[in-house]
Amino acid sequence: MGPIYAYGLMVVGFSLFFVRLNHLTEYVFIALVAIWAIEKLLTRDFQLRRTFLDWPIFLFLVWILVTGFFAVDSDYSLNEWRKALPRFLIFWFVVNAITTECQVRSILFASSLGLGVLSGVEVGYYFWNGGDLLDFSMSAASRAGVFTGSSQWLGTYVVLGSPLAVLGLWSEPAGIRRVAYGVICSLLLAALLLVHTRASWLAFLIELVLFGLLVLLKGRWQVQKVMIIASLVLLFILGLLGSGMVSLVADSQVTNSATLELRLNTWGFAIEQLVENPRMSLTGVGYGKHSFFKAFPDLGPGFHTHIHNSFLGRAMQVGLPGLLIFSLMFGMILVKSLRGWRACSHLYAGQLSLAIFLGTLGLIVRNLFDDMFVGTVVYVFCLFIGLLCAVFNLHDYGNTSRSNA
Repeated sequence: MGPIYAYGLMVVGFSLFFVRLNHLTEYVFIALVAIWAIEKLLTRDFQLRRTFLDWPIFLFLVWILVTGFFAVDSDYSLNEWRKALPRFLIFWFVVNAITTECQVRSILFASSLGLGVLSGVEVGYYFWNGGDLLDFSMSAASRAGVFTGSSQWLGTYVVLGSPLAVLGLWSEPAGIRRVAYGVICSLLLAALLLVHTRASWLAFLIELVLFGLLVLLKGRWQVQKVMIIASLVLLFILGLLGSGMVSLVADSQVTNSATLELRLNTWGFAIEQLVENPRMSLTGVGYGKHSFFKAFPDLGPGFHTHIHNSFLGRAMQVGLPGLLIFSLMFGMILVKSLRGWRACSHLYAGQLSLAIFLGTLGLIVRNLFDDMFVGTVVYVFCLFIGLLCAVFNLHDYGNTSRSNA
């Protein structure tokens, strides 16, 4: 059944980035899980591969369920918990269904191709709709991101997916896939430029700098590739300076501090509530992005209707214990992936570890200024982390033990 799971996840990975295909994607995934469950019953093989994220994810889901009964709107919170289940379920399914490195490479290629196609469509539609490369005065609704719902979503996808696209360009042998990855990287860079989202730019810059540092520290044989990438980035920056784009950005709404002031007001209010209300700091106001507005609907124009910070948002939604578990998941992924890179950088497992480390760190930075770890982003992230754990299993690194279900 391995090819069925691999091809099915390729379809899922490709279509996750397209809003209009979300329901179809969910149906395909549910069908894959059903086939997998039937296979387990028929073969009477109930063993499951263990991973370093089993307990954190399980505890987080249980805590969401428990706090849902104390939420301001229990129906909404429990419904959001129900939506969260399949988003995390894809992680365990990938770990237990994917068994070869070839399958991992194919699923990552399909996912990168989906993001590349989406980015190409967004860039094309931006210019077809009258957008100008040097126009940084456009409203959020007019930027690249129409087909993903907003520029914020597109920027988050690019931050998460670009390290994996670079991984494909880096590790795939010469051929059609490497050419495709080169085109995908170009499209992602163009989309990132056009979303005009400062948090995405900052996250991408941090990814780029850390990529260079971590690769250079591993040995001289990597220097040539890093120098090529650094030269291309330098030429890109010099091109921006020569075109006068920097001065255009400085005079545009990209440098407008009004949205940051709104965030600071909202963050200050949220922290104040957590400090002054012990019950809220324990169980929160309810899981879900809109629980904050349900709890405080009359804050006024000087505040946002939601937290605009995934970590502070989790503290408000499910309390400080929920925030601790949520942060622990990201911390464990960063530590495990960085160790994977250091332990086997010469193998595909190590190179994938580096890409996951950079993508996770970029996602964290992006979510310090907004709460984008919801919906399809969680699906995509859990798919990628599941593939990393599957590769770890193949190379006997970290989480190769098995336990009876």
